Amino acid sequence: MVDKLWQELDLTDILRQNGLTECQISIAQALVFGKLIEPGSELATWRWFNEKTALTEMTPEDIVGLGKDSYYELGDRLYQHKEAIEQALYHRETSLFGLDRRLFLFDLTNTYFEGNYLHNELAHRGKSKESRSDSPLVSLALLVDNQGFPVYSQILKGNQSEPGTLAAVLADLQNKTGGMLADRKPVLIMDRGIATSRNLELIRESGYSFTVIERASTEKNMWRNMPN
Repeated sequence: MVDKLWQELDLTDILRQNGLTECQISIAQALVFGKLIEPGSELATWRWFNEKTALTEMTPEDIVGLGKDSYYELGDRLYQHKEAIEQALYHRETSLFGLDRRLFLFDLTNTYFEGNYLHNELAHRGKSKESRSDSPLVSLALLVDNQGFPVYSQILKGNQSEPGTLAAVLADLQNKTGGMLADRKPVLIMDRGIATSRNLELIRESGYSFTVIERASTEKNMWRNMPN
């Protein structure tokens, strides 16, 4: 199934267009298959691919026996081309699945590091969503469509303010989709943590409609709506 999806998305050609060799494409396949089938770190994926699967027969080149550092290095290489790969997948998914992208859902989360990560400029302490504020964090901004297909992602500083990310996301959204949203813009869906008055004004100025999700107590709403 994952191999079929890889082929349908033309990922081999996308990676070739970004300068990856056949060996690097094979390692990329191992990483992607591993993340989908048995999610884990690069080290865990390296062990899984070499010791627990028969997927070694499906890669363009034989990569059995390559050291774990090749997986770390390939992960860094993919990140260098993240924007180009992300945009190519956006266009391919839209064409392949006939997507009618009317709704975009936007949110942020964060994750923590084990260790200090003193030389990582994005690693900062902040409010952890996993209750690990004792560790350095990075934030992830993610925009998906109503079918769950990723549209845009960005790794941000761990102490990044949620409302402060929206302006950059709207600018990137227009640039990275090649102007496809100029005539027909989707409805943006976000939670109240992002929907500040300034951001709502920005959304209106940019020509988007929006919906704000607010978590509220059912009991509290019941009492609020009862007649006096």
